[in-house]
Formats: sequence, C-alpha cells, structure tokens
Amino acid sequence: MLTDDADPRIQRGPRLRPVSGPDDPRPMTKRTLLLMSHAMEQAFDAVDDDVPGLVVGLFQRREYFDVEANRYAKLARAGHTVLVAFTGSVDGLPPGVHGTQLAADDPRSEEWVLILLRGDYATSLAATDRHESSGDEATLQGSRTFDASWTFRRRFAAEHARAVLSELSPDLPTTVAEQALAHVARTESIPVSDVEARLAIAAEHLVRALEVGGRQNTRLRKELAASTALAELDQLTGLSNRHYLERFLGDQDTPADLLAMLVDVDDLKTVNDSFGHAAGDAVLAAVARVLRECSRVGDVVVRWGGDEFMVLIPDPGMTSAASLLALGERLAVAVAATHPEPPWDGLSISVSIGISPAPRTRLPLPQLDAALYEVKRDGKGHAGLPPALAAHPSRVR
Repeated sequence: MLTDDADPRIQRGPRLRPVSGPDDPRPMTKRTLLLMSHAMEQAFDAVDDDVPGLVVGLFQRREYFDVEANRYAKLARAGHTVLVAFTGSVDGLPPGVHGTQLAADDPRSEEWVLILLRGDYATSLAATDRHESSGDEATLQGSRTFDASWTFRRRFAAEHARAVLSELSPDLPTTVAEQALAHVARTESIPVSDVEARLAIAAEHLVRALEVGGRQNTRLRKELAASTALAELDQLTGLSNRHYLERFLGDQDTPADLLAMLVDVDDLKTVNDSFGHAAGDAVLAAVARVLRECSRVGDVVVRWGGDEFMVLIPDPGMTSAASLLALGERLAVAVAATHPEPPWDGLSISVSIGISPAPRTRLPLPQLDAALYEVKRDGKGHAGLPPALAAHPSRVR
C-alpha cells in the first residue's frame, strides 16, 4: 500500500512504480488485479464531471489489451485521453486510443499499470509480474501473481503519471503528450481537502482488507474442496464413493436420462475366506480398474460398498433392452479378462450386473436388485434386466 512519503525512485527508469513507502508491494493474483482495475475504471467513468480525463494503461502484451479494448474504446469516445503500451503491434487500435509498442526485453513489458486522472478523481495501480502461479484461482491465467502497489491519493497518482509519461512521451505524438501532461497539471492544481485525503487513506485500507480477505476466502475454498474430495473418495479403489453419488444425483445439472448398472463381484466372500482379505482387496481393485478404463468421460463410477459398484451413464442414447444388455455383457467380459495384481494374479474374477434406466434424482434400487437376483440365479458372470423390463425387450422407457 502507498504511504505519504514520496519515493524518488519514481523519477527513474526503467521500471515504473507508483510512489512506495516503507510497505513493500503486496503479492496479488491476476484475477484480483482485474477486479480492482475494473472497479477503478468504473469509478472514473462515474465521475459527475464533464471535464475529460487521462487514462494510462500498460498491458504487457497486445492480446491482454485486446480483451479490454472495448472498455478503452468507450473511454476514448467519451473524450478522455487514452494511452496504452504493450509488446506487439499497435496497429488497428480503437479510434482515440494511442499506443506505444514496447520491445520484448523492455523492463516495462513486465509491468501492469493503470493510472486514472479526472479532475479531483485520481488513482493509480502498478504491478510487476513475478512469473509465478499461486494456484489459488480456477484458471492458470487468473493465478498468475504480481507485486502490486496502489494509491487513491491525487498527489501520488499525479506523480506516478508524470513518471510514466516521461517514459512514454518520446513515442507519442507531441499533441497527445501535451494533452496528457495538461491533465496531470490540472489534477495537481486542485487543492486537496482534509476530507478527500482521509477518504483516500480509508479507501486504501479498505482495498487492502478486501484483498487479504479475498486470499483467505480462496484458501478456505481450496481447503473445503480438498476435504470434500477426500470425503467422497474410496481409499481402497480410488473411485468416488456413495457420498459423491448422492451429490451428483442432487445436482441440478445432472442429465435427465441415465443408465444405472449395479456391478456385484461374484464370490468375493469365498476369496476372503480362502485367501484372506488382502486377496479380496486386490480383486476389488482390479474390478475398479476395469470399470474406470471402460467408462467414458462424464460417466460416474463409484464404490457402492462391500462387493458392489455403481455405474451411471448420462444420456446413454439407447432405446432397446438388447442394447442395454450388450453394454453390460461387454463390461462383464472385460472384467473376466483381467486378473488381480501379484501375488493374486492367479485368481479369476467375474461380476454380475443388474441394469436399469434411472430417473435424474434417484437410483432405481428395487429394479437393480431384482435384475441382479435374476443374474445370480441364472449362473452369475453376466448382465441382466429387471423382470418387468425384460418382459418388454423392444423398449426401455
């Protein structure tokens, strides 16, 4: 955060910073910088003053500016002097937006700068790219980190503007550079009242508190997400568990059409009794591996509990009992072709599978149990449908 003690470094290049005091620039993610920059621009645009102002922005790269080009075009159309700088071509900028092309090795290409002067409204922000990612945001770009400083005090914002203009003016048309300096002079000529000074300090403290609170909120969200993921994971197989499945069924975005398959590992109790629970765990892990490998992106595969797994296939696009059975049989054959990891690789594995269409919000457990009962009674190791559905094989709904 900026303080009352001006730092003479702002008069020297090549790196551009707002006035800094004893406090070091604070680390800030790109997402937070974007939110802060947009808030500063909105406040600038909302000033109840017909007098045009000055907008200066350093964007690092042309593609970063292009994302914001419409905002800056609107400011230029409103009569403000708009200056931007970045690496990359400055051809084709919106009318009224004046660009300076930075060399790739120019230290200014590492800077994110925003300066806004309009009458007695003045604010500036400067951030240096750390070329690091915090991992705190949803996207890689949003997680990029910068060392950031900012001020809402006119004196310091004007000093920052002069420092930046001294670097950019040689590459600007003379009339544009003179207009920009005239805006700075106007801002400096307006007396600063005690109320304005106090409000500026309060705004800086508020932004700092919001930024700290935002980081804490992001950290808590990540911790909660990690805890939720752990609570919804079956430790033995690495598949999701019933808690995840319940949340999936309660999600409003869950597709309306689902196909449910209840997969039961045949004779797992016999394996446990004959070879020990380590062998039974190896069998379960092998079945889980096959189910995962056979699933599509978007399919839900969970450890239902004990010797059972549940597979949900969104939007299966199947209209006949024969197509459902064929899918289940392919899965049963794939399981039968695999073996547990050594030293249990000599064990054979088979599964029985009950299949049923499912509504969006709940599992058709009675139908799945009925289908599984018929498969078990018929010799295990294959797939089956509920009796009611098997009696009408031409359709599944």
